[in-house]
Amino acid sequence: MKRKNAQKGDFINFIQKSLKKAGFQISAEDIARRSIGSPDDLMRPFLIDAVKKFQEKSDKSSLLSKDKKPLKWLPNAVTIGMIDQYFAEGCPEIEKHQASLRPKRLPDVDIDINSVDIKKIKDLRPYLLKRYAANCGLRTAGLEERKVKQCFSTSFPCWDQPIFDLEDEINEHLCSGVFFALSKDGQYINWINDETTVGELMDVFIDCLIQLKMKTK
Repeated sequence: MKRKNAQKGDFINFIQKSLKKAGFQISAEDIARRSIGSPDDLMRPFLIDAVKKFQEKSDKSSLLSKDKKPLKWLPNAVTIGMIDQYFAEGCPEIEKHQASLRPKRLPDVDIDINSVDIKKIKDLRPYLLKRYAANCGLRTAGLEERKVKQCFSTSFPCWDQPIFDLEDEINEHLCSGVFFALSKDGQYINWINDETTVGELMDVFIDCLIQLKMKTK
């Protein structure tokens, strides 16, 4: 079923009704003008809950990260009224910030996993590392020693997002007619723990590419 955007005012009305059920009377105008940079303890849980609910039925990009403060990646000046506008018709201020955080994509490469010699797949490691670094907004120097869960996406502040982005880029730029997915010991990314390094992650990417190549021989 195709998702539909909300009507302007729906998001604010949702928060207002939630507050009313909890015994708080706050006008829609007051809610709309409040900045997300410093919402009081009363407003914060209602705001987060409303964003979760509206994301579930919207085709808009997610606004919540997996951080303890899931909206902290947005500028403090963003108001609840702007979020209401975002879910209804789009908000230039929010979308501009989302765009500024997206990594600049590296030039496309003409590589087809079907045509690459299996012995040369390991030569793709520097390329994959550069892609991953770009997705994290980091340099490649010393990156392999860093912990995966300490490297966050520039487009959405979660440690797993750069992995998803790299998978997408592999499928877009390296694979033709075959589908690449990360896996280790039958697990997707659940094998990654607090001590897993980017170097170990790159090892798994290469191993998966080799396995994919062997399946397509």
